[in-house]
Amino acid sequence: MKEIYKKRHNQFKEVSDNIYKQLRIISLSRLVVFLIGVFLIYYFARIDALAVSITAVIFFSLFIILVRLHIKKIRKKKHIDHLVDINQREIRALNGDFLDFESGKEFLFPDHPFAADLDIFGVGSLFQFINRTATLSGKKRLANWLNLPLKDKTKIVHRQDGVKDLKDKLDWRQNFRAIGYEINEKPDDKKEIIEWSKEPEQFSHWMYSLILYIVPALNILLLVMYIIGNITFGLFLLYLVLPFGIILMNLQKINAQHNRLSRKSKIFNKYSDILKEIENEDFKSNLLIEMKVSLKGNHTNSSGNIKKLSKILNALDSRLNMIAGVLLNYLLMWDLLQVKRLEKWKRKYKNHIEIWLDVIEQIDALTSLANFYFNQPENCLPEIIDKGNVINAKDAGHPIINQNERVNNDILMDRAGQFLIVTGANMAGKSTYLRTLGVNLIMAMAGMPVCASSYKFIPVDIFTSMRTRDSLYKNESYFYAELRRLKMIIDRLQEPEPLLVILDEV
Repeated sequence: MKEIYKKRHNQFKEVSDNIYKQLRIISLSRLVVFLIGVFLIYYFARIDALAVSITAVIFFSLFIILVRLHIKKIRKKKHIDHLVDINQREIRALNGDFLDFESGKEFLFPDHPFAADLDIFGVGSLFQFINRTATLSGKKRLANWLNLPLKDKTKIVHRQDGVKDLKDKLDWRQNFRAIGYEINEKPDDKKEIIEWSKEPEQFSHWMYSLILYIVPALNILLLVMYIIGNITFGLFLLYLVLPFGIILMNLQKINAQHNRLSRKSKIFNKYSDILKEIENEDFKSNLLIEMKVSLKGNHTNSSGNIKKLSKILNALDSRLNMIAGVLLNYLLMWDLLQVKRLEKWKRKYKNHIEIWLDVIEQIDALTSLANFYFNQPENCLPEIIDKGNVINAKDAGHPIINQNERVNNDILMDRAGQFLIVTGANMAGKSTYLRTLGVNLIMAMAGMPVCASSYKFIPVDIFTSMRTRDSLYKNESYFYAELRRLKMIIDRLQEPEPLLVILDEV
């Protein structure tokens, strides 16, 4: 695997360097076009006005083309640079250095049944080892899969199929991640988007539609009349009370909409690009096919529709420029026009937004599991059984320990109510063995490969007491904290569902 990533890293680095050279040429070309254009306009200004106009149009067009090409190349270089970084980080991860990935420490809760004891989150954790998510919501979904692993056999198998489907789609997975890395999200972005989609419309009255037709026409008519001298400047200024008065009367409602979605056009543009990747990919697993189908509810194009929303928001953000905002609102009632477009979009697609975002975060989380499988091909997808052995694993090891250093062991728990006592000298690996047992079962129920040559299991809840801590905040001694943890286990055992309990040095 390391050689694959090294080859890809070198290829993308070469592409990035070539784009950089192209950018320098384009920048120089822009300067040359500008200087030649200025010189020719100055030269023809003394000869022919028509020649000046033609020259200005030609060189201005060339300059704009070069600017757009420059922007396009910059975006492509940014994408390629992310691919360079992705492969470099995978090389480091395969060398045992995975600490530059997010640790997920925010998902670690002290009273969780197993997460703290099994190092599911935090520095050097399982989450940090497998996390390759490119969106905040995808990261939360992956954390949720590990905190609340599945017990339903059908759902586990479906997720396994999704992981197998994505495992060898290396180009696609890395493109997905690179797009996700282009724009950083904020923690409340998804929440604010969902809340906005559920808010009632405020500009649906026919009066607003009439205003958007009549007032801009009057604006332009009065402006032309003033220019040709049919009305005085004072009368023209008096008329301005109408368009700006309408905007001011609705400013609070417009600001409320804008503040909810302000500067999110780039986020939606990112979502659109991710959805386009999903729409264009040929999946084989039922899980991913169902997700892809859900994107086309009522025959809508999810990526295209999200792109439209991004453009509307980008247009609304023009009001942040004071000069442009004043001119656009005078000529076209710009703020009112854009919020009307927003509400029209919301009316049509509000029932799809959560579905689209849910598909993005699920597939984002799945790419992490698939990346783990690709990097660790010696691991196996476990078999879920309905009865028999609770766990039957061959050559099970801890996934974070390098395979050249770890000691693998078989695990057999062949009946309910069974006690296994692990004994041995200090530093013999007892705690590592217990964590190997617990971590692999969590991975199995999360629908991902496990660190074993073969693995059969029955999904079961886990509760651990391995690393109890005292608490100054709660005024608890270590002894009391451990008693409280054991009491939680005893209470949990009174419930009818089966439970796997892992204790270390009680």
